[in-house]
Amino acid sequence: HVPHFHNEPDTDASPRTLTLEELWHLDGEATERIGNVVKAVTGPDGTIYLLDRGYGQVHVLPPDGASLHSWNCRGEGPGEASQPRDLVMLPDGNLGIVDRFPGKIVKVAPDGTPAGVIRPGDDPDDELGFVGFYQAACRGGNLVVLRFNTLERPDEQDRIMALVGYRQDGGQAAVYQRQEYRWRYDRLVIRELQEDWVWDRWAVDRNGMVLVPAGRNGFEVNIYHPDGRLARVFSRDVPPVVRTKQRRREIVEQSEARFRRQLRYDLEYVAEDCEPGIRSIRTADDGTIWILGASGILDQPAGVIMTWDVFDGNGVFLHQAAFAGTGDPRTDLFFFTGDRTLLQIVVPEETGEAVIRHHAVRASG
Repeated sequence: HVPHFHNEPDTDASPRTLTLEELWHLDGEATERIGNVVKAVTGPDGTIYLLDRGYGQVHVLPPDGASLHSWNCRGEGPGEASQPRDLVMLPDGNLGIVDRFPGKIVKVAPDGTPAGVIRPGDDPDDELGFVGFYQAACRGGNLVVLRFNTLERPDEQDRIMALVGYRQDGGQAAVYQRQEYRWRYDRLVIRELQEDWVWDRWAVDRNGMVLVPAGRNGFEVNIYHPDGRLARVFSRDVPPVVRTKQRRREIVEQSEARFRRQLRYDLEYVAEDCEPGIRSIRTADDGTIWILGASGILDQPAGVIMTWDVFDGNGVFLHQAAFAGTGDPRTDLFFFTGDRTLLQIVVPEETGEAVIRHHAVRASG
């Protein structure tokens, strides 16, 4: 029997305020080499590493932000990835650059020196030809990868997405969630419910447990043991964020245009009526679970950037945490660099030059 804990609505408690206090920032000449940053991870000594997919580089920032230097990570040579997608800190102290295709993790030392490759092995889905790696996380010794497989036929394509645990030798250790479906090119219908799977909405905690939303539209989370066994499920009553007709139409138009650039077939994109119930999951070093719901970034009070729901390690709701400061989570990038520090990357439209701000997170009152 798998325990399932449902949190009843808590209408009385007010969110606890966490104030962002800037520790340092970089802009102008220091950030002119920064393009499309997609991930930030922190090393054991506090060094911050940024993966810049636009320029194919890893940018390195010391804890005090006093300087910025970079190395190239895109290419075909040792320590390089042909299509860098994500960045992960590995148990041996090396960085892992997630290569989209062919799916693998390129290991580099903190100074950028090549340190080997983790290639997937003994996975039954590998017979489906194309194997892509998209995201990775590693905590508690558990390396977890979100991978993607496709098998192309003349008139259809099989597509499999899976969240998989790997050993350091690349052998498969566990499968936490898996989704399989088929595109039929003679009547190609692409559904957001399938395509918008658990991207950016999963986490690994300090003990190697894996947390994944049970579905796209609700507020329910599955917690898996590292070996793949379902340990616990928890949920909370949260009203869905219903999209306006204009918002839904914009998503359909943008998605159809994007897929038509990739495919040579006519297609129809079917968007959901609601935003994803869960936008992000993070697990803190103290064992708490933090979840950013769709409502946590929309219509926030003045001076509040975003509001997270905080749970204990068993999924029991504790309180909400409202981050007070300046920024917009719909356009700015926010990366937790520790339980009490947060990195913000802002790209002003008028200049196009990134501004990096590192904040301490202070509890108010």
